[in-house]
This record gives sequence, structure tokens and C-alpha cells, in this order.
Amino acid sequence: MLLTPLSIEQISDIFDMSPSAVRARLSSVDPVERGYEFLSAAEKLVTPRVDIDDYLRGMRPRDLPRQHKPEFWTGMRERLEALHDSEEIWSIEAITYILGQSLALIKRRLILMPDNLSDTIRLSEEHREALAKRTTLLMQDIHDTLAGLKLRDEKSLPLSVELMEVNERLDTVEDAMEAALDAGATPADETEDGGKIDDSHAPVPIRASRWEISLEGLQRVFGRDRRTIKALIAALDPVGDDRGNPTYDIADAASYLVRPKIDLGLIIEDLGITRVPVAINTAYWRARGLRQDYEAEAAQYYLDVDVRRVCDEVIEIVTEIMDEARAQIALDVDPNNPDLLGQLDKRLPIIAKDFVEALERYLAEGNKPRPRDRREPRLVLQRRQLHDHPGKLCR
Repeated sequence: MLLTPLSIEQISDIFDMSPSAVRARLSSVDPVERGYEFLSAAEKLVTPRVDIDDYLRGMRPRDLPRQHKPEFWTGMRERLEALHDSEEIWSIEAITYILGQSLALIKRRLILMPDNLSDTIRLSEEHREALAKRTTLLMQDIHDTLAGLKLRDEKSLPLSVELMEVNERLDTVEDAMEAALDAGATPADETEDGGKIDDSHAPVPIRASRWEISLEGLQRVFGRDRRTIKALIAALDPVGDDRGNPTYDIADAASYLVRPKIDLGLIIEDLGITRVPVAINTAYWRARGLRQDYEAEAAQYYLDVDVRRVCDEVIEIVTEIMDEARAQIALDVDPNNPDLLGQLDKRLPIIAKDFVEALERYLAEGNKPRPRDRREPRLVLQRRQLHDHPGKLCR
């Protein structure tokens, strides 16, 4: 049974914990087939066979996992600057500028269109007002359509996480505790005579009523040979027997056979300054502050691939809307005026083409800093607006 995915209820029963506590501990573990692999769950749930206070007292700042070292986050900050200098990421100001200026071109042309068409074809005042109203609706349509776009691909990680290259496994003291957890054990996939463990899926002998497991079962679940398992659990008393063979509580046995993955940061915060050495405490909190500064700064940048993806989507959307709008505007304004449709067929594609060329030109220039347009400050979006709705730029 332990060789197949287990439910939250089964795991909570094995480790004698509430289902809510198990879910919290396993939040960073990926489920498989509507359950969790026993070994992956055990790494998060077993009690480490080491005294945390003694362990911390023997630590030095350089022994901290790298995500808890100030030097790590200083390096990440420098990497962020290097990526920006090499134009692999874009600042929010640069994205705001290129989208704002490109969409402003459409806005200016549409605002002037009723006056320009009045000089070319005959339009009554009523038709002219209707055209002005319809071009305003066209700008609103562009805005509403672009409003749902996101600068970051929902399938990709934000830059602040992607650049970290630090995952949940690094939030452990697995390597540091290796000596305390018997680093000299026989490799998991070898038997005493150098052969391989039988990896068949024969049922693991467990008493469902008490979650007891035999040595044979431990051998199958943990992939270690009998001699190694007996050595590792030598201090563990059996809780029963199965036809003369000793059986052990599976949770207790796991605490000897699984190397726990512990969030050292949470331990340091829980223990407080009185139980954590000064040097460790200072390094940890300094690193935490540098990490917060880094993530706040990284959130203001976007990967070049995401910027270009969104710009391609903007070009496609705007071109399609402008193309579909030609006949509809003529129909709403003056369906009996063929000259109006002809002018719209001529002017709107030119506006769309100029917009595309402007945006592509800005992209080709890269993410260099650009001044804000002082003549039309409202066209330059504030940071928070662009994070959520790039389409607001064309308002």
C-alpha cells in the first residue's frame, strides 16, 4: 500500500496528525494520481533525530543554506542589474513608454479623423458628430480588449521567482544534518552483496489497523537492504510481530530512514533571539531584508520574452479591431455615403500600419531608458495600472 499514492487522511493516520496540519506541511509537495508518494510526504512530516538547539549552537553563518545568506541576495541584486544592462529584462518605465507612445499614435489619429475627413468629403454636422462618437467607441473597444492582457505569461514564473533558482528543497537543512542522520549508510539501491533491490510491486506487509510494517516491508518501501535498515533502526523497539518477525510503527521507522526537509528559517523565527546564536540570527535577518528588497525590485522588471509576446498580441488585436471597424463605422455614421467607406478603407489600415511600425521600432531599440512624454502626460501609465491592464494606455 505504501508503494502507491496515499490520501491526506491515510497520511494523517500514519503520522498521527490532523489532516489540516498534513496539508500545510505538504503544500510544497506535488501530488501524484490524487495522492502523495509516501517518501515525499515523510520527508516533510518526520521528526528529525537531532537536537535543534545543539545543532544551531554548532552552526556558523557560512553553514546557513544559501537563501539565508546575505551574500546570496547581494549577488542576486547584481545579477538583476546585469540582466537589465544586457537587455534581457525590461523595466516597467521602458514598457510603459513604448506601449504608451505607440497607442497614443492611434489615439491622436482617431481624434483628428472627423476633422480630416470633413476636409476631404462632404459630411453634415450630424454625421461629423456621429463619426467622432464612433471613433471614441473604437478607442474604448481597443482599451476593453487589451485590458485582459497580462505582461507576464500565467504559465511562467514571475521574474522575482524565476531568477532566484531556489526551490523548496533548498529551504532544508538536509545537507547540514547529513552527519547527524547517518551519512555513511549503504546506498539506497544496493544490497549487501552489491546486487539490486527487487523493485517488484508485491504488497507491503502492513497491519492496516496499527500501521505496522515488517523489515521486509521497510526494505521495499525505502529501497535499502536488510542490514542497513536494521542498523539504522537499532534504537527503535518493535511494536508487534508478524509470524515471528518483528514489526515497527511506520512513522517511527520513517524518522530513522528518511532525511527530513526542514524550513530552517521558520525554526530560527520560532526559537527567537534568546535561543539562536547572535551571528546566525544577524545573518538570517539581514538576508531576509535583502531578499525582500530584491523581490520588490525584481517585480518591476519583465522578461524580454514576455514583453515581446504581449506586444505581438497587442499588434494582432489592434490590427484586427481596426480592420473590423471600417465597415461598421461607415454603416453607423452614413451608410449611403460610399466616399466615407472609401476613406475609412484607406485611412484606418494606414493608422494600424503606423502603429505596428512604431511599436516594432521601439522593440528593436531595446529597453533603454526613455524620457516621459511631457506633452501628453496622461498617456504615460502609472506602474500599478500597467501591471494589471496594459489596455488602459489607449484611454
